[in-house]
Amino acid sequence: MAKLDYLQYKLHEIELGQKERDEEFAEKFTKLEGSIENIQWAIIRHDRDAGRNLTSLQAHSRKILAQQTACANHEKMRNEISQLTQKLNQSIGSNSILSTPASGFNGSVKPCNEAPPLFCALSAEKIIQIV
Repeated sequence: MAKLDYLQYKLHEIELGQKERDEEFAEKFTKLEGSIENIQWAIIRHDRDAGRNLTSLQAHSRKILAQQTACANHEKMRNEISQLTQKLNQSIGSNSILSTPASGFNGSVKPCNEAPPLFCALSAEKIIQIV
C-alpha cells in the first residue's frame, strides 16, 4: 500500500507540474499574441503614414514642376517680347517711345532665374505694360 501511495503522490506531483507549465505557456502565448497585434498595428500605421508622405511629396513635386514650367514660359515670353521690341525699335527708328522689357520692370520684378523657389516674378500686368 505504501508503494501505491508513493505512486499516487508522484502522479499528483507530475500533474501539478504539468498544470503549472500549461499556465506559464498560456500566459506567454497571450503576451505573444499581444505583441503580434502591436506589431501589426505599427505596420498598418507605418503603411498609412508612408502613403500620406508619398501623396504629399507627389503633390509638392507637381507644384514645383508647374511653377518651373511657368517660369520657363515667362522667360521665353520675356525673350520674345524683347526681340519684338528691338525689331519694332529698329523698324521705327531710334527715337521710339517703346521701351525694352528690362526697362519696363524698373528693377521691381526679378527674372525667374533669380526668383525664390516656388515663385515666378513676371505677372500678366507687367507683360501688358511692356507691350
